[in-house]
Parts: sequence; C-alpha cells; structure tokens
Amino acid sequence: PSVLESMHMALEKWLLEIAPLATTEELEKKCIYLFKNSKSASITSVIVSIILAHPFKLFNVAAMIFRTKEFFLYDTTRYVKDQSHKGMLESLRDNYPQRDYLTQIFEEERIKSCDDEHRKSTLERVALYYQVFKDKEEVDEQASNRQKIIWGIFDDYYKKLPNPSKESDSDKTWRL
Repeated sequence: PSVLESMHMALEKWLLEIAPLATTEELEKKCIYLFKNSKSASITSVIVSIILAHPFKLFNVAAMIFRTKEFFLYDTTRYVKDQSHKGMLESLRDNYPQRDYLTQIFEEERIKSCDDEHRKSTLERVALYYQVFKDKEEVDEQASNRQKIIWGIFDDYYKKLPNPSKESDSDKTWRL
C-alpha cells in the first residue's frame, strides 16, 4: 500500500541522512534492531540500501544479511529493476501531467532518489569489495578478519551445493 511504501521511503531517507554523522556502533544498533524486530522483508531491503550506501560502517549487519543466500538473489533483481525505474517514472510523469501538486512532489522525490549513488551497487559487489579493499581507517588485521568472515559464509554455501554433476542452473550460477 502507498502508506506503507511512504513509511519505508521515509525510514530509508532518515537512515541515509543520519548515517554519515552516526558512529558505526550507533548505525549498526539501529539496523540490527530493525532487522531483528521486523516482521517484514521490506524493512530488510531498507537496511540493504543503507549497507550499500555505507558498507564499511555496516559490515556486521551485512554479514548477518549475507547468511541468507536469497538476499543476494533478491538484491540482484532489485538492481536490475532500479536501472529502468527512473525512466519508467519519468515516462509516467511526462505522459500523465494532470496530477495534484502533492503527487508531483512525491513523484519528483522518487525520481531524484533513483540517482543516489548507492542504488548502482549490489550486495554481491559489496561482498567483493569487503574482500579486496579496506577502509582508510582500518588496520590490516581488521580487513583480514573481515575477509575470513566473508569466506566462512561463502564456504558454508559451497558445502551445501550438490555434486557438480547434479547441479541445477541455479546451483551453477551460485557456484560462480
């Protein structure tokens, strides 16, 4: 429903606004609270958005998300849809100009949010980034520990894959 969509957009916007000023601990605490206490997968998508925008502040939260393989698949779908979403919204705006001013305000805000830099990223890309790069404030030991955590999560997934001769196309994609 539109009201629920608006609430999620407001929550995401608020988290994106406070994230640059919040400490890692403060931001993690808020996201973990939402993740653990929500009964809606859509809240998880809000949290993923904040992870994409501030990956190094939210590694521990990302590691929680990474433990559910389906989130990678859902996020890839989100990414593909995001790439065409702005054009669709602009087309609707341009082809149906008779709207009240509040609708116009909300539509323009949605169109503008499509340009947010973090919307061009994915959980898969963040997982790769965690393995290859370190934040300027990190020491080597922290980066190495982060790598080990990520590798442990993926190793668990690989252990659960069937024998290569019995893999489905989905299993083969996941193995890649």
